[in-house]
Amino acid sequence: MESALQVAELGHRSSQLPAPKSSFQATSVFAQVEAVRCGAGIGLLPNFMVADNPEFVPVLPELFQRQLPIWAVARPESLRSAPVRAVVDALKAEVSGRQEILAA
Repeated sequence: MESALQVAELGHRSSQLPAPKSSFQATSVFAQVEAVRCGAGIGLLPNFMVADNPEFVPVLPELFQRQLPIWAVARPESLRSAPVRAVVDALKAEVSGRQEILAA
């Protein structure tokens, strides 16, 4: 998950937002959330990490939304393993059960 934060489509350059005059980058989404919480500026943060926290206020929620796919990656032979299959199934169930907050 952490390395996915360096994927180009997650950056501002791939969005309809203007390029910032300055920026903060971190490969940890937790560091990004904390930086915004401490006043570093406006951030594109996962809704599920900040939705229940009154310190975070949505900016332009009617005009801008960013929805990205969630991927679970495993080697094909790993998917035949009962423990790996159980984890993948649990992740699918968790995501399915949180559609309201994930799709917001």
